[in-house]
Amino acid sequence: MEHNDTRNDPLWARLLFMLGYWMLGCIAFSIAVLLGIAQLIVVWVRGGRHGGLETSGNLFANYAYECLKYIVFASDEKPFPLGSLPKRSEP
Repeated sequence: MEHNDTRNDPLWARLLFMLGYWMLGCIAFSIAVLLGIAQLIVVWVRGGRHGGLETSGNLFANYAYECLKYIVFASDEKPFPLGSLPKRSEP
């Protein structure tokens, strides 16, 4: 696994990455919310969850979380596209 340590990066570079990950995190969060709404409709119509929507929503939520961790200095590892994709966690 590739480790993208930014402790040695200048703060101005960190700021640029933070802005980029803020935009990507907002997009991922919005997609996760839309997938949640789609899941709500599926549950309402079919009476059960759609596994693909659940998995995809979880992936986008995890990515938004990783972006936020980088922004608040909880992690020095850069998320995707400069780092690895978020791990799939079981819902």
